Amino acid sequence: MIITLEDIGKRYNDHWIFRNMNVALTENSSCAILGSNGSGKSTLLKLLAGYVSPSEGAIVYSDQSEAIPSEKLFQHISFSAPYMSLIDQFSLEEMVSYHVQFKGFINGMKTGEAIEALGLIEARGKYLKQFSTGMLQRLKLGLAVLTDSSILLLDEPIANLDKNGIDWYFQIIEQYKQGRMLFICSNHREEEYAMCQDSIEIENYK
Repeated sequence: MIITLEDIGKRYNDHWIFRNMNVALTENSSCAILGSNGSGKSTLLKLLAGYVSPSEGAIVYSDQSEAIPSEKLFQHISFSAPYMSLIDQFSLEEMVSYHVQFKGFINGMKTGEAIEALGLIEARGKYLKQFSTGMLQRLKLGLAVLTDSSILLLDEPIANLDKNGIDWYFQIIEQYKQGRMLFICSNHREEEYAMCQDSIEIENYK
């Protein structure tokens, strides 16, 4: 898998968030997207996910020298962010079972195994509306990391996590990052993206 950003830029009305960004990333690469609050980190992550389109330039995804059509891009991507919504009327077990209907887990992992990997076994029958913000963040992260995808996009992954949650985050990333492209948005919290080899400073593209 190769992702190439070709002179991309994004603007809202007359305000450019960033411009003239040229980056190429390959399989097994890991990249931190860094910047202050409101700088455009999340916008870039959404562009990479295909949720929004660039205002100029192009993002090209290719696998074995063949371009991946935009309508098939979702099959290769998993995404997590604190602002994502989950179905709070579902129990944890129902949410995990629902998710896996759309995207399978790594190594054919079953629902019970996924809940164990999340470290939330005691909450398997609990409704999401009863979850703390930290438990919800762990679930969002876990669903993304455990999904069988080649591109993993994480927006401020340790937001709302306590020390145990942060330790769990490092463990699960280390266990399942091999063979994937990893992008982590962070407000310069070094512990959040310590595993990343490369970085994109949004402020350099203003």
